[in-house]
Amino acid sequence: MPFLKNSARSKVNTVFGFFAVFTFFVYLGDAVMSYVTPVFLDNKVSDPFWTGVIFATSSAIGLIFNFLAGEVFGSKSTNFFVRATIFAALAFPLAFLLAPNYIPMYLLGMAAWGIYYETQAFASFKFIELTRRKDEYSEAWGTIATVTSVAYFVGPIIATYLIDHFLELNFYVAIGCYITAYLIYQLMKAKSQLKEKAEKIATPVTPKIELKRWVIYMKRLWPLWSFGWMMYLIEAFFWTIGIVYAESLKGESELAGFIISVHVLPTILIGLIMSKLKIKTGKKKWALLSGLVAGVILFGFGWARNINEILMIVAGYSVFSAISFNLLWATYEDYVSREDKYENDLIGLEQSASSLAWVIGPIIAGSVTEFVGAKMTMSYAGLALFIGTIFIFFVIPKKIYMPHKPFSRI
Repeated sequence: MPFLKNSARSKVNTVFGFFAVFTFFVYLGDAVMSYVTPVFLDNKVSDPFWTGVIFATSSAIGLIFNFLAGEVFGSKSTNFFVRATIFAALAFPLAFLLAPNYIPMYLLGMAAWGIYYETQAFASFKFIELTRRKDEYSEAWGTIATVTSVAYFVGPIIATYLIDHFLELNFYVAIGCYITAYLIYQLMKAKSQLKEKAEKIATPVTPKIELKRWVIYMKRLWPLWSFGWMMYLIEAFFWTIGIVYAESLKGESELAGFIISVHVLPTILIGLIMSKLKIKTGKKKWALLSGLVAGVILFGFGWARNINEILMIVAGYSVFSAISFNLLWATYEDYVSREDKYENDLIGLEQSASSLAWVIGPIIAGSVTEFVGAKMTMSYAGLALFIGTIFIFFVIPKKIYMPHKPFSRI
């Protein structure tokens, strides 16, 4: 397991602060790219279904990465995942800049997106385990959620402004963010004495063994994984058809350009609150309850009569989804901290919920939108979350124990 060479908490906290700033710039670049990419592809492809298929490439690659993470990257450190994040992140906007009318380059860019989104999540999980005590996991994820939310609040505002002037400027802004993030991380490394030792895997790992490990984990975690998948699915809806819908409403009201920013804004406040709390028990229950309320609120999206009501519904949904996500990540961090050799397998499994949601989500969103429109698609998503969460309430165990003995027989 990773260990702290310098046990001085003040220095560790400073190092964590550097990592939080690094995270901010990574996700600021991602927020800009996340907003501009659906608009860019909609202009180039002009078909909701095929735009969704191109989007799905990103998460299909991410899902493959998650599956192979334990096998290929089992001994890799936080530094490795940070370097991989920056390299892949730079490839994303560069692919669009170098060949703006060449669909294979769109696919290459989306594949790079899928890789760096996952490697950044791995870096965060590993860094938090390295620098935080178990009772600080909720606080740490609250901090990460706050800086991430600030990035996703600012990013769409920047992107909206640049789209109205020169769309391709967004790509250069994203590149600048990624380079800044890497420089901050290098500064953190230079100023800290934080060390980590590589994990060792006792047996050779093949895709078959990796699949068996995921099956073993899923037997314990499938209710939690399924809930996370539903939450991520709605995020995919927001960041695909939600953006296109917001742009389509700009003719009616300039406030439409703030739909995504309003979606993100409450998570900043929730992240700040969660960073002050040290929740030790009941994380699963409160995550599910928050998801239940979020689903009810989002169901009202289809009946909103004007942009003001839409913004209120989005804000309400986002408050409870932010609570749910924070508690969900903290719950998984508890499980990751109990693992030794297999923590990458568990992180990969958790991230696979996001990847699969982003593979299926844009395609579902695009297909349903063609029949009922973006507004009712979001409403039906809220209804599905409500029904699914009720079911999970009845089947999830009060206490989930991590398996250990079954791995020794693989």
